[in-house]
Amino acid sequence: PWWLEQADMMTLFSAFGRTPTPVDYDRRLVETLDGGVVALDVVRSSVHGVAKALDGSAAIVLLVSGLGGGSQGAYVQNMATTLAEQGFAVAVLNMRACAGTVLKTPRLFSAYRGSTDDVRVAVKYVRSVLVGGGSAGADAQVFVLGWSNGGTIVVNTLAEQATREGKGHHDTLTSITAAVALATPHDMVKSTAICEERFLSRWVYNRHVARNIVKQIGPYVDLYRRGPIARWSDDEPSVDVDVDLLWGATRIREIDEAITRRVFGYDSVDDYYRNASSFRRLEHVAAPLLLVTAADDPVSSRWAPFEEVRQNRQVLLAYTEHGGHLGWQDDVDVQRSRWVEEVVAAFFGSVSRHLPEID
Repeated sequence: PWWLEQADMMTLFSAFGRTPTPVDYDRRLVETLDGGVVALDVVRSSVHGVAKALDGSAAIVLLVSGLGGGSQGAYVQNMATTLAEQGFAVAVLNMRACAGTVLKTPRLFSAYRGSTDDVRVAVKYVRSVLVGGGSAGADAQVFVLGWSNGGTIVVNTLAEQATREGKGHHDTLTSITAAVALATPHDMVKSTAICEERFLSRWVYNRHVARNIVKQIGPYVDLYRRGPIARWSDDEPSVDVDVDLLWGATRIREIDEAITRRVFGYDSVDDYYRNASSFRRLEHVAAPLLLVTAADDPVSSRWAPFEEVRQNRQVLLAYTEHGGHLGWQDDVDVQRSRWVEEVVAAFFGSVSRHLPEID
């Protein structure tokens, strides 16, 4: 609609004014490689009735929300509803401490290291436990969709599927069939600069997300007060977390300085942002990937990796004039983002039908 064409209006409205479609979930706790847990919320039903089971009889889609979000998000519930209506079996992967997931170890999540391992653990759980393993588990179509930071995680995971970097690879059981990344901050150095320089980005978007993450960590702050904690890399010594900085953080950078860059083995926050930027790994992606980016995104720097996409025939970029960050609100029904929901469903549906030709 014309009154949401301004990027910040679109972003704010989609964050606080979007109407969720109620979804009934069945939560499964999945143990991670370091003894932590992520929560897999399997869609059991929505307003359209009982959803497809994650048993391999239908193509499966795992949803990974934006930074600090989860299955309770309106955009997540709406996407889950649309995909279930289109005949997909759907589940939401809630990262550590998100959406009420218990934080069992001091390790949180990042945009790259550790989080890509957790995605593989979830995919393996779906294929080996929910589908049943064996040939059925190996043959199941498992798609993954990520928003914003979740999109960065998804792209990095898909690239590691080819490079075999990271932990927890298990041949076909951790394999992702195809993926979509929406509103991804392709270059985290550029997107962070935008989030720290623009007034709204710093004092509304950045602060809101940072305080939300601190609130989620709050019940588990004693995990960080007990002394040095294990790093992601097995051959690096334990490290202390700056609990005071973490507890008082009002910017995402402060959280990343207090815990993320230390636990995941980076010399500085900027080093972490450079290394985790997903555009650097697009050349390694060897499975179908759709990127959807808005030219007016006020959070993700409005930059897109055109040249990197042109160099890889597996990657498709949809670059829209409007959309804000996680917006793309419809003109007909401003409470929904049906256009992007239908695009995602159409992409996964096309890959599902033509997979033998793609292989």
